[in-house]
Amino acid sequence: MDTSEQAPGAVVDERLAPAGLTRLLGSYGAGRVSVLVAAGLLITGACVFRVFADAPPVTLGLGFIVAVTLVASEFGTRAGLRCAVIAIAAMLMLTLSGLSPESYATIAGRSAILLFLAPVVGRACEHAARSRRLLEQLLEATTDSIYVKDLAGRYLLVNSATARLIGRPGTEILGRTNTELLPEVAAQVATRDSQVLGSEIPTSYEITGRFGEQRHVLSVMKSPFRDATGIAIGSLGIARDITDQRRLQEESTRFFDLSGDMLCTVDFDGRLHRVNGEWEKHLGWTAAELLNARITEFVPEEHHAAMAAATRAARVPGATGSRLTNRWRAKDGSWHWVDWSLRTVDEERMVYASGRDVTTEWLAERALASSESRYRALVDSLPGTAVFLVDTDLCLEFGSGQPLHDGAIVPRELVGGHVCELLPAPQADELVEACQAALDGHERSLDLISAEHGYALWLRTSPVHGEHGQTGAMLIVQDVSARVARAREMSEAQERFRRAFEDAPIGMAVAALDGRFLEVNQALCTITGYTAEELTETTFSTITHPDDLDADYVVMWALVNSEISSSSDEKRYLRPDGSVVWVSRSVTLVRDADGQPLHFLDQIQDITERRRFEIELRHLADHDPLTGLLNRRRFEQELDRHVAEVARYGPSGALLVLDLDHFKYVNDALGHHAGDELILSVAAILGDSVRESDTLARLGGDEFAVLLPHADRRGAERVAKALVRA
Repeated sequence: MDTSEQAPGAVVDERLAPAGLTRLLGSYGAGRVSVLVAAGLLITGACVFRVFADAPPVTLGLGFIVAVTLVASEFGTRAGLRCAVIAIAAMLMLTLSGLSPESYATIAGRSAILLFLAPVVGRACEHAARSRRLLEQLLEATTDSIYVKDLAGRYLLVNSATARLIGRPGTEILGRTNTELLPEVAAQVATRDSQVLGSEIPTSYEITGRFGEQRHVLSVMKSPFRDATGIAIGSLGIARDITDQRRLQEESTRFFDLSGDMLCTVDFDGRLHRVNGEWEKHLGWTAAELLNARITEFVPEEHHAAMAAATRAARVPGATGSRLTNRWRAKDGSWHWVDWSLRTVDEERMVYASGRDVTTEWLAERALASSESRYRALVDSLPGTAVFLVDTDLCLEFGSGQPLHDGAIVPRELVGGHVCELLPAPQADELVEACQAALDGHERSLDLISAEHGYALWLRTSPVHGEHGQTGAMLIVQDVSARVARAREMSEAQERFRRAFEDAPIGMAVAALDGRFLEVNQALCTITGYTAEELTETTFSTITHPDDLDADYVVMWALVNSEISSSSDEKRYLRPDGSVVWVSRSVTLVRDADGQPLHFLDQIQDITERRRFEIELRHLADHDPLTGLLNRRRFEQELDRHVAEVARYGPSGALLVLDLDHFKYVNDALGHHAGDELILSVAAILGDSVRESDTLARLGGDEFAVLLPHADRRGAERVAKALVRA
């Protein structure tokens, strides 16, 4: 569904947050015109009943008061004053014409009441309208989906993020349930709602399913939604889309196992730290058998010096790495020749090595020296391999094996031709150069890839010696299309991960096991206020709020010890200027093929605004909406805490409960909004009359309570008298 036509902003059910006294009636069919008609009928009817039905004087006053209250609550203070002036004029006309015997003193008293009532009611309703607008702005200040549902699961409030997620306009969502809107996940959500309402404590969880036209993974925080008296009347939910984060975690651990070569990391002491599955495929050793073992246990002693020299060569500043070919002992006792490419990272004290089993090529060379017939039979049986002997004139004097690529001539039919005829230009020039180097006594190996001709070949040339010295060169060609395809796939996976990491809209970091930042993206720099260079020169503990460090270490320990697979929490970072930023962090430990920890992958999102919004929501849940004092639920919690202290340390303190005399008369005579103004005035007076250590709350209606935690009986009586006098 196209959501571009949806109205922007949050949508709130009028029964949850009405803007005025009569706005609630609007949800049942009455409108602003109806209010004006009702007010006119009240004024006219009161006058008619007074004149023709000889109704008591109070009928006229009550009719005018109700009319002014209706107009002021719907249209504001100015309209209420105009209505009051019309009512006063009507009273004067009745008296001057002799139709009503009211005295001018009575008219003056009623006029004062009407002129007082209009601004009081108007301001109260305008304040309610502003509160509604503030609620809508707060809901739209976050990109998270925020919603409120009643006990039956019907939506009462949704912001625009929720509307976009569900794929419907907000006005179509209100009053409907997930069974109608999201049938695929309705059962899961209903179960979670029941758990929250049953336990009455906040909870968080993840849910996967179809929302609108797409599948999403959501992180949901849900808590009971309470009314002013603390009773749960529904559920409040905040949901965040973490689909991209979960996809990134899956791809970050996939590319290591895509290589067809034997990959490993070795520390400078010669111990293996990580290997992939190709080791077991070629040598038979499992990862558990290889990890922390010394490579000298698998290599003949005569090769130890060559390995040390290759490692030193790879560590030379500016060097691109080094190459080495040696023998390795397989688990079944056989020996395999492996061609290695080495690179080192001094900061990590690690050697990164990629090895390819070249036993087949080595056997091919040995068989050629022993017997041409046996060698030809052996080479012909090797899949995707061809072997040639090249004389000093660069002509082929022997050929055996498989064609070099689709459509190529069988090797034995190429004997007698020039070596440049094996491949088309420009690869033929590289082949000639490699064969000439072998004739000069140097071994060469290279990869030749041609997208135009559709082949990928690995070539190795080496000198061939006879009884009287070097007699020519041997050329081994192997089809490595499958290996190149795997390498390309791994490269593409690495590039996708790099782009997703660098361009992610949330903060991303790769951290070492000791907490050092190895890589960070620009989004994390924006969140923390540090540059990438500054972050990679420090650890996470340097920028973490001191109060959050212990929890971070607990999570790191649990991840390393496989107690948990991942963790999501909220913590604080300290920016360079000392300011605090709240973040939501998801951390995963990346392990090698054998389950050994490598590094942490952190996904970080700035939730400072969301935290501020949650604090405001919690304040609304614990305080009376009219006076701002603690509500009954929160006061009972404070009272229970004080009772527990008294049970432990002995009796102390006092509890005062107050109500207002004749408050019902004020409500009946002047209307509920006049009563609200009275409640606000009393709350202000009581607040000024108690100490900061005392607890003041509105229990509901005209009832207030004061907890004096440190007062004795005499002190409590003194405070009570002071409150009554105030």
